[in-house]
Amino acid sequence: MALNYKTAQTTWLSWVLLIALIIVISTMVLTWGKDFTKRNIEDTKKRVLNTELCDNVGIVVNEVYYENPQNLYIQVLNSYNIVVTKLLITQFSGMDVVYGNGTEKQIIIKPNMNKSFTLSANAVKGSNNEITAVEIVPVTEKQGYEIVCEDKSVRKEFS
Repeated sequence: MALNYKTAQTTWLSWVLLIALIIVISTMVLTWGKDFTKRNIEDTKKRVLNTELCDNVGIVVNEVYYENPQNLYIQVLNSYNIVVTKLLITQFSGMDVVYGNGTEKQIIIKPNMNKSFTLSANAVKGSNNEITAVEIVPVTEKQGYEIVCEDKSVRKEFS
C-alpha cells in the first residue's frame, strides 16, 4: 500500500510540473507573439504613411552657391502640398566624394513656399575638394512618425 501511495504522489507531482512548464512556455510564446505583432503593425503603419505621404511631397532646389569660402547658400521650394519638416543634405565634391552624409537641417517649409538657409560647407571653396553638388532628401511627419522620402531626393550641381 505504501508503494502505491508514493507512486501516486510522484505521478501527481510530475503532472503539476508538466502543467507549470506548459504555462511558462505558453506565456513566453504569447508575450513574444504580442511584441512581434505590435512591431509589425508599427512597421506597416510607417510603410503605408511613407507611400501615402511621399507621393505628395516634393522639393525643388532653386539656388546653391558658396556664400563665402566656408558656407553654402541653399534655397529650396516645397513644390507639393505636404509640409516638409526636415531636410537631409549630402554634399559632394567634383569627384563624387561624399561629405556630410545626411546632414540634418531642421526647417519647416509650407506648401508652395521658398526657404533659404546657409549650411557649413564640408570643404572650402577653391580647394581640391570643393563642393560641387548637393543632394537633398525631404522629410515630413505624420502621427508622430518621421517619414523620409528618399525617392523624392533632388541633386543640384553648381560651381
